[in-house]
Amino acid sequence: MPVRVRGYLTYKEVIGEQSIALPDDGELLVSALLALLASQLGGDFSILIYDPDTGMLSDHAAVLINGRSYRNLPEGLETPLQDGDDIAIFPPMAGGYS
Repeated sequence: MPVRVRGYLTYKEVIGEQSIALPDDGELLVSALLALLASQLGGDFSILIYDPDTGMLSDHAAVLINGRSYRNLPEGLETPLQDGDDIAIFPPMAGGYS
């Protein structure tokens, strides 16, 4: 079963309904998946996901792997993906009540 990538809000139109087949060696990292998406989807995705000044993942992008933020995983963006993993990408949410 391939990795499934879902975009929400501003990412939904750019990403659509994506399923990414993993390489045979199973060594696709989160960072490599994002780079692969950027090459496949082009400028619109790159502008949303990467900081134009640093080329690093934007602070405005929330990336969840199986419901957990990559920031909370021991290997962060270098986390290896497995068949069947679910990747969700969306802008950060703000709100609440005062």
